Parts: sequence; structure tokens; C-alpha cells
Amino acid sequence: MIMLIASIEDFKKYVPVGRDLDITSIEPSIRKAGDRFILPMIGEVLYEAICDEYSKGTLDGAHKKLHDLICAAVAPLAVWNYAQAGGVQIDDSGIYKGKNEQRWNLGEGEQRKLEQVYFSDGMDAVDRMLNYLHKNLQDFPDYATSEEFLAERHSLVPSAATLETIHTLVYPRVTFRTMREALRYFENRRIKPVMQDYYENLLAKMDADLEPVDKTARDLAREALIYLATARALITQTVRITGEGIEVLVSKYMVSTAENSRIEAAAREFEKSGESALQALVSFLDKEQPTGYQAAVISPRSGKCPDKGGIAFF
Repeated sequence: MIMLIASIEDFKKYVPVGRDLDITSIEPSIRKAGDRFILPMIGEVLYEAICDEYSKGTLDGAHKKLHDLICAAVAPLAVWNYAQAGGVQIDDSGIYKGKNEQRWNLGEGEQRKLEQVYFSDGMDAVDRMLNYLHKNLQDFPDYATSEEFLAERHSLVPSAATLETIHTLVYPRVTFRTMREALRYFENRRIKPVMQDYYENLLAKMDADLEPVDKTARDLAREALIYLATARALITQTVRITGEGIEVLVSKYMVSTAENSRIEAAAREFEKSGESALQALVSFLDKEQPTGYQAAVISPRSGKCPDKGGIAFF
């Protein structure tokens, strides 16, 4: 059986644990946290390799460090997940399997707050894990050459840092990964068709080879893409806007009914900004005519460009 943490002793290295907790009760939540938050981030090959080496006691070097960073994320996220299922009571001393009349129990609101602390700690740890992985790609060739990683890099918005040129992100790498679906959606359906063959020409260039025209076109394309993708991510409740920035959303209770109207209003504003940037991109490309791009032919009868169908939000 694939496991990241196989004993309470190992689990205790990362979170405080009540005296009567055994590994069999928390094990399903550990597995779910790994499958939900780690596996999609690092891919099946690397995930299974780390689990296999842990079970055999052969972890070493970069893999040992990565496993430690993974467990630092999985443990608090397992607690958070276990609490969601109602299988555990959380207090300031740790986590417990059941209620006890002799033990002080947290109220629902207090428990929610403490659960959020575990969730936040877990997300911060996932971000640290991804930072380590990306800074040490030479030690993880299976990940560095995976289709998922290469597809992510071959895009207009290849990193959390690029996304943060427009937004402030909470848990930057995690939130970026969560928004990848929305980014891919608009890059493939709106930005790429507008840019025509110039899209691939632009992505093929190294930063040092970019001309001023390329830099301006890329900036406009990124701006349009990020705003449109953010609108989609908000409407689909993939992320939410907080006072600290844009944050990944993984649980329905994290959004109140009152927030829904604000979410819709924010999505509309982001959509407008994206449409505006996209129109600016088209105007700029029409003017500069970079290699691979051809301006739309203006109809002699109407004096207008042929209808391109507008900007589809979904």
C-alpha cells in the first residue's frame, strides 16, 4: 500500500497528536491529503517513487528532503480533512478520536478557526515543497521532463511569479496550479486564435531574444489571459478574493452566501479588464503585423472587420 506516513511516531513530527490516536484512524485522511494535494502537483511517477522509498527505508538526499517537505504539508492537511469528516475533535493540545466529558471541547466556531489554521499551515507547506522542487529540478528528472510540467512551461503564464504581475496570491504556487485549468481554457480558446501563428513564434523565443514588439504583445496577451482566467476561476469557485489576495478554495463553507454577490461583481470587472486588454492586443498586432500574424480583412461594404464571435466567457 502506498503511504507517505505509516506511523504515529512519524505523524507526530509534523502535528501535535492526542494520546489515544492510532495510525489506522488517521490513515485514510493521510492518503486523501496526499492524493488530493500532492499527487496532482508532482505527478504519479515521482509520488510513487517517494512513497516506495519511504516504505523500504531507502530515502536519501534530495528525495529524503522532498519527503520531509511533503509530510509537513500532508500531516496538517490530513488533520483538516479528518475534521471535515467529523471523525476528530481538535483543541489546543492536538487531535483526538472522540469526545470526552472530562476534556474541554471547542465550540463549532472555534473549531472552524483551528481547522483553518491547519489548512493554512498545510498550504504554506505545499508551497515550500513546490519551491524546493522547482529550485532543484536537476535532482528530479522524471518531474522535470513530465508532460504536465512541460505543458505548464510552454504557455504565456508559466509560473506563479508571472501571475503575480497582476494579482497578489495567497499560497502562490498552489493557487497558480489551481488556476491552470482556467488559464489553459482561455489561452487555447481566445488568446492563441487571436495571435495566430505568432503565438508559437513568441513562445519559442528566449527572453533575451524578444524584440520590443514581442515584449509589448506578450504583456498585453498575459494581461488579457490573467484577467479572463481569474473571472472564470472565481465563478467556478476555484479561488476567492481575500484581504491578502487571491486564495485557492477547497471547501464550500469557506464562502458565505453574502460573498457570492461580491464574487460575481468581481468576476464581471475582471472579465471587462480582460476584454479590454484583448482588444488592445488585437489593435497592437494589427498595427505591428509581426511574423505569423495577419490582420483581419475589412469588409468594403460595412467598413468593419468580420464578426469574430465576441469573447466567450465560458
